Amino acid sequence: MCAPPKTRVPPPIRVDLAPGSKFRYSGGGTTIAQLALVERSKQPYPQVLAERVLGPLGMVHSTFDQAEQALATLDADLRIPADGKPPRRRHAEAQLAKLRGP
Repeated sequence: MCAPPKTRVPPPIRVDLAPGSKFRYSGGGTTIAQLALVERSKQPYPQVLAERVLGPLGMVHSTFDQAEQALATLDADLRIPADGKPPRRRHAEAQLAKLRGP
């Protein structure tokens, strides 16, 4: 039996620059902004972005919902390609079942 994979705990987010003093990508800052939006709106992040960003921009086929995107990708993988050869359906269906959960 295999041991479960170890989960990596990210380091704490630290502020090391004064706001506005320098531009630098901040994954931690993005996480804090995401949490603030979720806390303030009382809605899941994908829903907030769909209503406030994607919808107003007319981006009806875009999503921030990772599970929804993965399901759409797997759904496309299950279609019969133009050459008529069926895809590895059993594998794709197993992956789809995992994403949908119990």
